[in-house]
Amino acid sequence: MKTGQSPRETPNGGASRIMLDSLTAVRGPAALLVFGYHVIHGTQWANWIPGARLGYVGVSLFFILSGFVLAWSYNKNAGAKSFYLRRFARVYPLHFFFYCVALMGLLLFGVSNSAGDLNPLSALLNLVLLQAWVPSWEVIFSNNAVSWSLSCEAFFYLMTPFVLNRLDGMRYRVKAALLGGWFLLMATVSYILAAQSNFMDVVVYANPLLRSGEFALGLALGLFALMVRDGYRVPVIRGYHCLAMITLALGAMYVSSKFYLLQTAHGLLLAPG
Repeated sequence: MKTGQSPRETPNGGASRIMLDSLTAVRGPAALLVFGYHVIHGTQWANWIPGARLGYVGVSLFFILSGFVLAWSYNKNAGAKSFYLRRFARVYPLHFFFYCVALMGLLLFGVSNSAGDLNPLSALLNLVLLQAWVPSWEVIFSNNAVSWSLSCEAFFYLMTPFVLNRLDGMRYRVKAALLGGWFLLMATVSYILAAQSNFMDVVVYANPLLRSGEFALGLALGLFALMVRDGYRVPVIRGYHCLAMITLALGAMYVSSKFYLLQTAHGLLLAPG
């Protein structure tokens, strides 16, 4: 927060929350990773640019950021209904717009970014953000293919009030153990299932329940940030600490790219970093 900048209140009153505008500096690189992956995927550049073929791990960072932001901003006094309405207003209108754009592109010009032909069931599931639950590439990546990640986010939003309300009042170490345990459980199940075939690897990669482990990591970080905000003392973090962490994260991504692991395995290995 800049000097002299006052904390902004949540829309429903209650305890003030400092808006973490600086997280945009994290979202930017995450978006560039995903964008770059889609641009060069399947081209010779994917082998020439270090770590380029792992750009999809930027999605893991988005899921972790979602957990962080929701843990930071959630106001249990406002109620779950208010939370759901605000999440819907923030996400769904834009999804609906691009859903219509993708649909018109297919119907009018025959241009599609989906994995299969349009059918009514796939279109309906995509519209209501349930497509990622169906173990079929043609359904998961139907109509506007990239909206599969919003299908995951919708599930994260649904579970947020339940998880945070039940964790409320527990010691942070217990919260961290439960959330960290959830990540490890989902990572283990994901790897076992993904190892069955390339088809299962992609299905697992997009499944909201199995991706919820990364969201749980973000919740743990967000709850820790609230402790720091409320006075929990931590060592001073300086610029060179951040630079060292960024270097380690990028180095881990580069080293991981040298091994031909499952797509799911790369994401889970790099998520904690």
